[in-house]
Amino acid sequence: MGMDPDPEAREALILLHRPLARMCARLVLRQLPDFVGRERHEDLIADAEVLLIEAIDSYNPRHGASVATWIKRVILWRLWDSVRRREMREALHLRKAPRFASFRLSPDPAPDALAASAQRVLAVRQAVDELAASHPREAEIARRFYFGAEQIAAIAPTMGVTHGRASQLNARARKRLAVALEALRDAA
Repeated sequence: MGMDPDPEAREALILLHRPLARMCARLVLRQLPDFVGRERHEDLIADAEVLLIEAIDSYNPRHGASVATWIKRVILWRLWDSVRRREMREALHLRKAPRFASFRLSPDPAPDALAASAQRVLAVRQAVDELAASHPREAEIARRFYFGAEQIAAIAPTMGVTHGRASQLNARARKRLAVALEALRDAA
């Protein structure tokens, strides 16, 4: 488990490292593409502050890293993971689709744009269905993660696998889906 359970020491560490958490959020935000929007700034800072507490609670000096290094690593890894997951879900729901669509939907999209986005959604669903024929577990995880908005941690126990194994299956599914979608895009 984590550090000293003394609540005063924990509170002091949180206050001391709060600027570091905010800096990590700003680092991630600066590296995001413009379409993500600056409205996520406050969300990222709030996420970073929650992750700061988690990092402090999980810190173990036996890992060989200083508290600040550990906090920075945990926050950056988790923020990027969160951004990737959110971006993929949005791409599959076609609100903003950097990889699967070549445009952003405007507040009042043209009928042709809506038809094209609907075709892309169908293509993604078709790719997941085709994946299910050869790799049912990967397809199930992809379907629940991207379309059902479930976390890997919630999916893993219901499928009888560990969190790590579920993450591996999700990564494989993502690679297979990317290849299938590239083939569909090239065929079009």
